[in-house]
Amino acid sequence: MISKHEKIFLIIGAIIILACLSFYLIAYFPGSMTVDSIEQWSQMLNFRFNSWHPVISTLFYYLCTRIWYSPASVAIAQILILTGVFVSGIYMLIKLKVNKVILAITILFFALYPTNGFLVIVLWKDIMYSIMLLWMTIILLQILFSKGEWINSKSHKAIFILDSLGVLFLRHNGILTFVFVMIALAIIYREYMKINIKLTAVILIIYFVVSGPGFKLMGVVVDPSVETLGIPMQQVAAVIKYNGKMSDRQKEFFNRILPLKLWASEYNPYSTNPIKFNSKFDVVYASEHKGEFIKNWMPLLINNPELTLKAYLKHTSMIWKIKPLQDSYTYTVTVGIIDNNLGLKNNMISPAINKLANRILSITLESGKMIFYWRPALWLYLSILAGIIIAKVKGIEFILLLVPIVSNAMAFMIATPAQDYRYQYANFLIAAILVPLAVQLMVSRRQVFKD
Repeated sequence: MISKHEKIFLIIGAIIILACLSFYLIAYFPGSMTVDSIEQWSQMLNFRFNSWHPVISTLFYYLCTRIWYSPASVAIAQILILTGVFVSGIYMLIKLKVNKVILAITILFFALYPTNGFLVIVLWKDIMYSIMLLWMTIILLQILFSKGEWINSKSHKAIFILDSLGVLFLRHNGILTFVFVMIALAIIYREYMKINIKLTAVILIIYFVVSGPGFKLMGVVVDPSVETLGIPMQQVAAVIKYNGKMSDRQKEFFNRILPLKLWASEYNPYSTNPIKFNSKFDVVYASEHKGEFIKNWMPLLINNPELTLKAYLKHTSMIWKIKPLQDSYTYTVTVGIIDNNLGLKNNMISPAINKLANRILSITLESGKMIFYWRPALWLYLSILAGIIIAKVKGIEFILLLVPIVSNAMAFMIATPAQDYRYQYANFLIAAILVPLAVQLMVSRRQVFKD
């Protein structure tokens, strides 16, 4: 338990965060929506779903709009959930005796950090998914500091199951994080192996029953997809564009999917979109022949190592490189609602607040400042450093705290479609919990050495 003063501290912190994040909702009321958002909204209206966007994410929109039919209902829900999860993390840090000054600075930074405000009001599946990864990190923190006992409680098991299902359902790559977390927990806490196995079984049964028979009953359409082929596609395009070594058989196969001249002309080192969304790209054929695609792609790696490695490093650069490459781009955020035929549009509540928000956005996009706001690798490395410090002080098992953030980065190193900041938004959220804990441990350890 925490003291009355600490409870007041938490309440004030929550109010500050809610007020700062609500500023952006007022600026762009009733929220921000892109092409993906409009498509999900359309699915929600027609109650007809496809696998391109996670069905659970669309159903989340549906539930929010039962209370108030407006994109603002989703934006408000995201603000409330993010604030609640983050404050639960601060609550945990209070219990761990992190200095109030450190926590106050953390809360203010979290509340005032512009990227947070711009993203939390966008209707993207990535927002709730990132919050689920933050929640998973906080849960792992509780498990570690209780030496595994936290998971014994029935209510805690329910919380773990809920968050795990969020990770699994809100992004298709969430399965990697879930698998890594469960394997790591099984290795670290062998005495809780039975609980681990039961939890894994329950979560996977729910997941496969819902995503299998459940979605089938709902009439969810499984669209052909080449998302998992993103990196191989980029490397194929690079080999074709720069006249790398390619056999006649390989040329014939890739030409069947998209004319070779278009592979070359549409190649963008930082995005698969120009290729996969080209009207002549045969997505059905590529989706149905993924195995053959891989067989024709793999020899290209051996015969064109420099070309394919360069293509890979460029395409994944947002994940691992803090400073953008000279010819690269970073898709940051779309503010407001794009033109659509659903009657959704922005309603100006306060021109002054809108103007101020636009000014803040323009500042974050300035070339010299952009790396501090829109390059997620910065927060990835800070989180890893914090995790190493925590593990060094508290024990090697605390490296478990890095599983959610590192596995998410790994997932996009394996299959990333473009340089979109939203894919790695969780990096900042997780850093906001790990960094203050690491700072506290360094300060307290230094004081012990002094004494």
